[in-house]
Amino acid sequence: MLKYFADHFSSAVFKKLISNASVLLSGGLLVSLLGVVSVVLVARQLGPETFGIFALLTSTVLVVDRLVNFQSWQAVVRYGSKLHKDGDPMPRNFEAIVSAHSWLFFL
Repeated sequence: MLKYFADHFSSAVFKKLISNASVLLSGGLLVSLLGVVSVVLVARQLGPETFGIFALLTSTVLVVDRLVNFQSWQAVVRYGSKLHKDGDPMPRNFEAIVSAHSWLFFL
């Protein structure tokens, strides 16, 4: 069993997976650190009272975005995969759904 894991973890696919995961993790960490630095700089520049107003406006925008953003792509992926089984042709109504989703995405 130990040999199985040793062979599996030494494969080229696993090494590529670890490499790509580390790039994603380091990119996310860098974005988070830059976000903290930018909040500190904005807070120092605006002062406590004005930064409070800025924080309230930012929070309001994020709440409205959560309420209005429907993420219609999730429905396309979920129900489209059920419509399209191996070997079956893609139904016409699914093409219409993908087309409508594409137009809504760009609006």
